[in-house]
Amino acid sequence: MCLYSSTAFYRRVAGTLAAAVVLAANSLSAQPDNREPFGRTFNAGMGPGYIGTVVLPSPFFIINYEYDLFRNATIAPFLGLASYSSGPHPYAGKNYFYRATILPMGLKATYYLDRLLRIPCRWDVYLACSAGYAYSERRWDLGYPGSKGTVAEVTQLYLHGHVGAEYHITRGTGLFADVSTSAAVAGFAFHRY
Repeated sequence: MCLYSSTAFYRRVAGTLAAAVVLAANSLSAQPDNREPFGRTFNAGMGPGYIGTVVLPSPFFIINYEYDLFRNATIAPFLGLASYSSGPHPYAGKNYFYRATILPMGLKATYYLDRLLRIPCRWDVYLACSAGYAYSERRWDLGYPGSKGTVAEVTQLYLHGHVGAEYHITRGTGLFADVSTSAAVAGFAFHRY
């Protein structure tokens, strides 16, 4: 003989499960989240730019904004700028100069190694990969009769690897250095928590 009717038994099981879910949710939300958020960070830097073995004769500037992707990983749209004037190019008995402008833009995916390497909280160390498009333009002096166009050393579609580190001066600001296969930059990071 059954001690409980089927309806009463199911109500009791449902009530017990509901109480267990509420207790579990409360205990999970009460535990502190020790995970450091890496996203919501604006980075601005500059440094010497280079494309392959060609060092650009002017600084390279870059900005990006990081968004949390998943634990220890971010994604950041970025925009860079390098602009410089060339040295003299003799053509038909006359020296000509050009002004080159390079605008790389794309996405940078970053994985922070802090937890893996057990790095102190004031430091962040990361590996990253950036992919994007580099717009380039070469403007020659008026009257230059030779071939014109994009900067030959710049690959328009690219994929670069990065290694970098950031030192947190305060909770909201930091200094970073990033070395990639296209540039070496240092700058400031501004975090929003």
